[in-house]
Amino acid sequence: MNVGIILAAGSSSRFDKEKQKQFEVFQNKMLLEYSLETFLNHPNIDKVILVVSRDNFDFCSKMFKSCKVIKGGLTRQKSSHLALQACPESTVNVLIHDAARPFVEKGLITKSLDQLKTNVAVCPGLPLADTIASVSNNKVSKIIDREKVYRLQTPQSFNFKILSKCHNMIDESVTDDISIVLHFGYVPKIIKGSDKNMKITYKSDLKIIKSLI
Repeated sequence: MNVGIILAAGSSSRFDKEKQKQFEVFQNKMLLEYSLETFLNHPNIDKVILVVSRDNFDFCSKMFKSCKVIKGGLTRQKSSHLALQACPESTVNVLIHDAARPFVEKGLITKSLDQLKTNVAVCPGLPLADTIASVSNNKVSKIIDREKVYRLQTPQSFNFKILSKCHNMIDESVTDDISIVLHFGYVPKIIKGSDKNMKITYKSDLKIIKSLI
């Protein structure tokens, strides 16, 4: 079984103090609905789990009947772990996606699943075009080889049993699931991401979304 996990429990503090970005209505749909529908309509995704905050649980449970809605934790790491615990025992692969990336494409999900046949972890990413510098005290200390630096995206895809085992063992805070498997020595496979699969962080990003739609 392949399970898609949509993380939508974040506070969106950089977007709007009054409203979480994943619930922003755009073109008559909430942002989280775009990625949610892509996963629900993918022929190789057997189940979708939507992770939301406690404040939004009742609303989302009534709104989204076609997927399993669960309450998330205070951090992304905790929300991801709770979603893994909610997966069926028959789960083989999990694809963990940020609701703040509304335009994930069907082909990226397909490619991720194909790569999981020979890899324990898969992550889409894009190379950087700009010169990258390491800065200390507002001074450039080192120019980093941009050929070795990528912007990682989601969905981050995993062998379910391995990711669950790593989550159960880790005792430090990390920002995403790729960091967790790296911590235990697993080497994720990088696949080509998409410029359309951008993350909505600030309100100004909605202008870019408008052009994509």
